[in-house]
Amino acid sequence: MSRKFRMLYLIIFLSTLIGGVYGILHDQITFTISNEYYTKLKFYQFGLEYFIANSPRVGVAIVGFLATWYLGLAAGIILGLIFFLFPSPKLMLSVTLKALGIALAIAFFTPIIGVPAYFLEDYLDSTSMESYSFVDTGFVPADVKITEGFSYILVGFVHGFSYLGGLLGVLAGIMFQIWTYRKHVRLVPV
Repeated sequence: MSRKFRMLYLIIFLSTLIGGVYGILHDQITFTISNEYYTKLKFYQFGLEYFIANSPRVGVAIVGFLATWYLGLAAGIILGLIFFLFPSPKLMLSVTLKALGIALAIAFFTPIIGVPAYFLEDYLDSTSMESYSFVDTGFVPADVKITEGFSYILVGFVHGFSYLGGLLGVLAGIMFQIWTYRKHVRLVPV
């Protein structure tokens, strides 16, 4: 049993690390689409105003890690506890790592599938764009204005779809684990 617990801790550690690294890479990509999303919102939200002028890519990496590590932790705990169904630690680790891979792939592809409608700039006409020319969150200075509203909104949607993809990915990972367990149970002689 202690070997299974060591595997559980390994899964939780790896999924937390993978979640954080995913956030770093994801945010580097979305920073390329809209730097204002970070320099005029996220840096203030995370208390990283220093990075606006000095090294925004480093600030984006910090935001990315801080915004996703805990999701990797949650995924690791959930998928890790389900792996106790499996009799051998080796099978348990293999199936759970595959489930994490499924969750990661779905988290990555969900925004790619869900966001294309927002690439159509005429989706948001010029009058609705005016409502996004400011940021009113309570922690952003009042004089901060958004100048590239479409890109800013697009990145917001990408982030929303990514979180949705993470949730759907964990659910798919759970289903994969249960499906593999049922398949394995049928193959084991009684």
